[in-house]
Amino acid sequence: MCKVKCNKCDHSFSLEITLNDCDFQYISSEEREMGFEVLYSCEYDFICPNCGEKGTLKIDCWEYPEGAFNYCDPQVSGDFSLEDKEGCCSVCEEYLETKFK
Repeated sequence: MCKVKCNKCDHSFSLEITLNDCDFQYISSEEREMGFEVLYSCEYDFICPNCGEKGTLKIDCWEYPEGAFNYCDPQVSGDFSLEDKEGCCSVCEEYLETKFK
């Protein structure tokens, strides 16, 4: 679960993002020591349930080595801030798990 805070109204809330909510797209890859490091990204639009402010969560997800979750970088746009970055990364791990089954 990804926790965000609306800076407009000071309301904190959770985004319950599932794999069905995210359409991860291939962005780039780079060859490294143990094979290719691959970057995937998805965007998720949301609305503050308190004031109606709109925002977007962008999740960049790195796979390295092939088939392994390496790193996640969630960011929010709009008048929001992230309160729990780690909670946003579970959807990345789930995406990579299903990709290689």
